[in-house]
Amino acid sequence: MLKNILLTISLIIFVGCGYSEDSTKTKRNKLNSTSIHYKSDYNAPKDPLYADQWYLFENYGINIDDLWENYLGDGVSVGVVDVGVEAKHEDLEGVIDFDRSYRYSDESNDPTPTQKEIDDFDIDESHGTAIAGLIAASHNQKGIMGIAPNVDLVALNVFSKPVDSTFKEAVSMDDIDIFSNSWGEDLESGFVDDRVVLNAISKKMKNDPAIYIFSSGNESSNSEFSSLLSSRYTLVVGSSNSDGKLSLYSNYGANILCVAPGGDKRGIISTDLSGDKLGYDNKFNHFDSPYNENYNYTDDFKGTSASAAIVSGVVALMKEANRQLSYRDIRYIIAHTARKIDKDDLSWIENSAGLLYSNYYGFGLIDAQKAVETAKNFQALGDEKVSTQSAIKTDEGRYEFDIDDDLVVEYVVLEIKTKRAIDRTKLTLYSANGTRSNLLNRMQSSRNSVNEWSFGTIAFMDEESEGRWILETSKEINIKSVTLKIYAHQK
Repeated sequence: MLKNILLTISLIIFVGCGYSEDSTKTKRNKLNSTSIHYKSDYNAPKDPLYADQWYLFENYGINIDDLWENYLGDGVSVGVVDVGVEAKHEDLEGVIDFDRSYRYSDESNDPTPTQKEIDDFDIDESHGTAIAGLIAASHNQKGIMGIAPNVDLVALNVFSKPVDSTFKEAVSMDDIDIFSNSWGEDLESGFVDDRVVLNAISKKMKNDPAIYIFSSGNESSNSEFSSLLSSRYTLVVGSSNSDGKLSLYSNYGANILCVAPGGDKRGIISTDLSGDKLGYDNKFNHFDSPYNENYNYTDDFKGTSASAAIVSGVVALMKEANRQLSYRDIRYIIAHTARKIDKDDLSWIENSAGLLYSNYYGFGLIDAQKAVETAKNFQALGDEKVSTQSAIKTDEGRYEFDIDDDLVVEYVVLEIKTKRAIDRTKLTLYSANGTRSNLLNRMQSSRNSVNEWSFGTIAFMDEESEGRWILETSKEINIKSVTLKIYAHQK
C-alpha cells in the first residue's frame, strides 16, 4: 500500500511479511512508565470531539448508548497487532500496558513507530495509533472517547520488523483476551495462504484460547481468498458507512461475521500521530476543529481496519460483562444481536433458523448495547462438536454429504482438492434445510493458482446439522476430493 496524505483506505497490506525466519523469544525491556487505569463516575461524555464520533451513536453507529455507565473494559487485555502506537499521545497516555507492549525491531517496550517505519513508503506509520484510539482512547476531557478506555492495551509493533516470525510471535502471546488485527494480505489477486500465522493461531487456540478479530480487507474482493480469514478461529469484520450501506471497498464472503463503521465519503475520527509533520492530519489535509489545533486527531481514517478496531472495543466490553465468554460465544452473540441494515439489498437470505445473513453484511451492523446486555447473562455454548463427512458424487457438478449427527450448527468448513486450479469456479453449498451459501462465484478469478483450499461459512448458524447437504460446482472443476466439516454444539 502506498503511503499518501490523501489516502482513503487505511488497511495495512502484509504480503508474506517479506521473508521467513525463526522466531526466538527475547527478554522484554521495561520502560519507566506506569499504566493508569481508572473507573470514572459516569455522567455524560466530556471529551470534546465525542460529538463528531458519529460511528458511536448516530443512526448507523454502533449504539454505544449508556454502556459506559457500567462498562469501560476493566480487567480485559487487547493486543493491537499493527504498526507502532505513539506512546506519548495525549489521548493514549496511561492506556498502554508497557510491561507487555513490544517493538520487535529493537526489543523495546516502547511501541512507538520507528524512523524506519516512518521512512518506509509502503508502511502507513499512523495506522496503529488510529487503531489504538478507537479501542481505548482515554476519557480524559481531551480528544475522542475510546470504546473501552480501561482495557490493558498491549501494543505489538510487528511492522518494525515485518517478517513471518514476528507476526507468529505476536499472535501467540500469552494472556491476551482479544487480538485486534487490522492488517492482511492483498486479496485483489486471489488466493493467499497465510499458513504461518494461521498455524500459530490454531496452536494457541488449543492451549490458551483468545479472540481474534480481523478486518476483511479493502479490495472489494472475496475474503474467502485468505486461508486466515476462512478459519473458524477468526472473527471477520467488514465495513459500513454513515448511510448504513456497505463501504465500496469492503471485502465480502460467507465468512463475514458482521460489519462496523469504517467510513466512506465520511471518515472515522480517531487519534493520529501528534503534530502537523506526520500522520493523516497535516497542513495539507487538516481536521479543522478548535479541539485539534495541535494536529493530534484525524477525521479521515477509513477502511475495514477501523471496523475491526471498533468491534474489538465492543468485544472488550462484552468480556468485561462476562469473563467466561469464549470466541464461539462472542461470535454467537454478535450473530444474534447485530442490526440489519440496507434491508433491501438482494444479498440477504433467511436461514432455516430464522437468522438473516448476507455475504456483504454478515449478520448486520454490530450493536454494542444489545451485544453487551446479552453477554452479561449468556450461558456458554458448551463443548464444540465436529461432524465430518466426505462427499458422494451424484451428478456432474453435484456432491452430497449425509450427516447423521443431530447438532446445532455454528460454523461450516468445506475442504476441497481439485485436479485443476480453483479459479473461475462456482461453489454453492446447501444445508440439510435448504439454505444456500455462495462460497465462490464463477466470475471471480485468481492470479494465484491453488488446487487445495478450505472455505468457511457462517451462514448456517443455528440450523440443524442432520440430513443431506449438497455442494454444486462448475462441471469442469474436476474435483479429487471434498469434505464437509460442521462445527456445532449439542441441542
